[in-house]
Amino acid sequence: MVEFTGIFIANTTKRGHRLTVKSHPVFLYERVMEIRKYLHIKNAVVIIYVALFLLLAFYINLKPKWMMDKLNEWKLLPQPETLTELYFTDHLNLPISIAPNQKRYFEFTIHNMEEKDMTYTYEVYANIGDGSDEDTTESSESSESTPSDNDESADVFIPEKILIEEGEIKTASDQYKTVGITFELPMVKARNQVVVNLINKNQSIHFWVRGE
Repeated sequence: MVEFTGIFIANTTKRGHRLTVKSHPVFLYERVMEIRKYLHIKNAVVIIYVALFLLLAFYINLKPKWMMDKLNEWKLLPQPETLTELYFTDHLNLPISIAPNQKRYFEFTIHNMEEKDMTYTYEVYANIGDGSDEDTTESSESSESTPSDNDESADVFIPEKILIEEGEIKTASDQYKTVGITFELPMVKARNQVVVNLINKNQSIHFWVRGE
């Protein structure tokens, strides 16, 4: 049996022994109030954290632009891989041979995957010859008549560059743009390289045509 008095709490066991724990009622009251105050503060903190979490989840679900921009700026969201795809539209049917002043046609495609609008500066040009023996026969014969021991670059082949076309292409994010190129070369050699170069991306593709 538990007995309560104004001054102490007494516990009587089955054997009749009385165990008495004396405590001042004011002290007990203060302790109880401190515990209640602590529990109230703890509950209030938990409620505040839950409310903030729910508020954040609500805003993220709505995805307001200003918030997404800030999260992207702080690198707190997964960053998409940005790149530009450049390829020949019909690579199986590219020109394989060409004669001087003979017209040929091909197309290339740009796919903007930069996650923003882009303006691409491009150029299309041809490198005449590839430095093979057939291309350099004439130049080697002429060099025999005027040898130069001091010319260290005599054996370095530099192809002649012929500009075919240049321009700009504006694309929106995730947009494809296809460009058709009709060209002819005033001169050709055994092997000639046609290059498409995106200047501001330092990205290029090429194919070879045989001279006729």
